[in-house]
Amino acid sequence: MQLEQGRQTTWIRILAVCFVGLNVLDAFLTKAAIDGRLGTELNPIMRLFVTQPLYKFVGIKVGLAVGIAAILILAAKDFPGPVKRILIALVICMIGICLFNGIPLALA
Repeated sequence: MQLEQGRQTTWIRILAVCFVGLNVLDAFLTKAAIDGRLGTELNPIMRLFVTQPLYKFVGIKVGLAVGIAAILILAAKDFPGPVKRILIALVICMIGICLFNGIPLALA
């Protein structure tokens, strides 16, 4: 039981780091796509900040991602299964978003 809980915690941390890392990648890809007129920010909250300098946009986006990951890691103490599933879904979504932003840049 203890070993299984340790593995679950490790996976949750790995997924949280992947989520934050993919948000960093997405911030740079989004900014590059917008600057190259190849894309747009679909998130209405982040759209407010996309016109800011790169460091502000990335800082806000990554700060929000870190906050979400931290809340989920704290919640994992009581709800490890659901938190793991939420993080898996978030990572899969972020992979899709990065591909959505990155493919036009790669083809340009």
